[in-house]
Amino acid sequence: MTFCLNPNCPKPQNPDSGQFCIRCGWRLRLGDRYRAIQPLGSSPVNPTFAGIDEERSARCVIKQFRPHREQRDPQTELDSWQQEVTQLDRLGRHPQLPQLLGYFERDRYQYLIHEFVAGENLTQQLARNGPFSELEVRQVLVGLLPVLEALHQTGLIHRNIKPDNIIRRTIPSRKLEDSTTLVLVGFGAAKYATATSIARTGTVVGSAEYTAPEQLLGKATWPSDIYSLGVTCLHLLTQVSPFDLFDNFYGQWMWRDYLLHPVSDRLCRILDRCVAMALRERYPSAEAVLHDLDPPSVAVAISQATQSAGELMGKAGKNAKAASGGFKKWRCDRTLYAPTQTAAPTTTEVTSVIFDADSQTVATGHWGGQIQIWHLQTGELRHTLTDNDLGVLSMARHPHTGAIVSGGADCGIRVWEPISPTEFAATPSCRFGGHEHIVTTLAVTPDGGTLVSGSRDKTVKLWNFHTGEPLQTLAGHAQPVTDLAIDPGGNRLATASLDGTVKIWHLGTGELLRTLVSAGGAVYAIAITPDGRTAIGGRWDGTLTLWSLQTGSVRQTLGSHSLPVAAIALHGNTIAAARRDATVQLWHWSAGEKSPRDLPEQTLIGHARGVNAVAFDRSGQVFVSASQDGTIKLWQCKGNV
Repeated sequence: MTFCLNPNCPKPQNPDSGQFCIRCGWRLRLGDRYRAIQPLGSSPVNPTFAGIDEERSARCVIKQFRPHREQRDPQTELDSWQQEVTQLDRLGRHPQLPQLLGYFERDRYQYLIHEFVAGENLTQQLARNGPFSELEVRQVLVGLLPVLEALHQTGLIHRNIKPDNIIRRTIPSRKLEDSTTLVLVGFGAAKYATATSIARTGTVVGSAEYTAPEQLLGKATWPSDIYSLGVTCLHLLTQVSPFDLFDNFYGQWMWRDYLLHPVSDRLCRILDRCVAMALRERYPSAEAVLHDLDPPSVAVAISQATQSAGELMGKAGKNAKAASGGFKKWRCDRTLYAPTQTAAPTTTEVTSVIFDADSQTVATGHWGGQIQIWHLQTGELRHTLTDNDLGVLSMARHPHTGAIVSGGADCGIRVWEPISPTEFAATPSCRFGGHEHIVTTLAVTPDGGTLVSGSRDKTVKLWNFHTGEPLQTLAGHAQPVTDLAIDPGGNRLATASLDGTVKIWHLGTGELLRTLVSAGGAVYAIAITPDGRTAIGGRWDGTLTLWSLQTGSVRQTLGSHSLPVAAIALHGNTIAAARRDATVQLWHWSAGEKSPRDLPEQTLIGHARGVNAVAFDRSGQVFVSASQDGTIKLWQCKGNV
């Protein structure tokens, strides 16, 4: 059975073989990969489903989040949501938190895909074994307080801690009572907290029995989680509902009256302070609770639990540098000038550049309407193509035939077929029409079957490359599309826009998977790393943002505020960023994780005006930059440093 994820579907049950809901027509799989098979829980606000990751044939958990009812700006809501996703993704590397597998959007609904944690939750353990002893409750506290400290240090409040959301993970060869096997789940209510958001009344979430008074008023803060964990412990010790443990007449907890096992005065005092109704009387942090509970172990537990992902990623980057023998050093080997009737260097802006498959020639597009083919080794201009005097703004190569696809200021797309390694037919073999404004960016899928184009008309179009038939139009950007990139597997498309977002689409279905928000304004360039895990965006403020392609979380921001990044090229572990300040910056990245440093490894100068485009040859030992000053520079790798 497959469940439709449309909250308004009258009958969500569907056969497993279906692609679309037989009742409402919604697509049944998220990202053509994740399928909901069974509802979990009964929350009408943020429903949760057991799911299947069909790509890995593995179980997963799908959480749906519905738009807030209060009047909030949609963009502000999306920004806030993505802050939370970023933090959850980083925390997912913690062994006692579920790994975040994916993040999707559909019709203003958001979806998180988490790993499925196999094991028994504490509610089930309580029902099976009866009330916990003091030792067992201490193990719960020592196991979870460092996790809460790690959570709170990133700014997240869980807001839904209860026995149902604490799972004792099933790990072979480990004792059942080992506290390190406890996993905190149920992040459907997690909230990224700032000083402003804490002061502002928000949505009331969580299970009422375990929820702190201030959280019931919509003002959750970090001690709210301390309260919920404390109430959880009272329930585990007594096996009595927390509602029945509080005396409303006297306004105090009466949990000691329900104990079946002795509990030390010290633990009683700690739990009383955890569940204090007044914030000023409650523990301010998880670290403070752990200090009173077990002072000798607090330093070790906290340091292990809160080791930052940044430190881990930094180590990975340094190891990668050592393994590669250092970073490449580049030098300008040759400058090419397009010939003109006056024999002077052309002033025609060079807008785009691409290599052929064998890296023997490089093609450059010009604002004057020409495409010029250069022999890489000699620097000789071999061929000039032109169909009109309007600018060539974008180019792409067919991966199999070597045909050049060009997009122009006349809103048209042309295909130029090769007749030899360095020559092309004088007229285009095919023309595509359909955009209403300048075609700014082009790409061909790895199988050569689909052409993708982006335009200042704010749309992205998919075409059958062989027939010219339009396949689909992707709309969603609020401003012109500036760049696009296809992942190495040909499954996902990233599109960048002046609206400050990057949208990730499933190429096969046209489904919008997620929207990545740029804090640095318009996004002018986008690229996807060779491992298909990271999207790199070049922004208006001159910085680069690295996003997880799977979850949409921000991995890192590189560079300093300056003029915009106009284009990005990747080869192996090297990022080349073309900038409007007439420079090209080189960076090193490691497997989608953090770079070992936030400064570029090298900044190349030589162009007189802004750099519009960069491209690497197949070997990665040469790259070409094209500039507004009308020049094309060939840069050669001169060893490692």
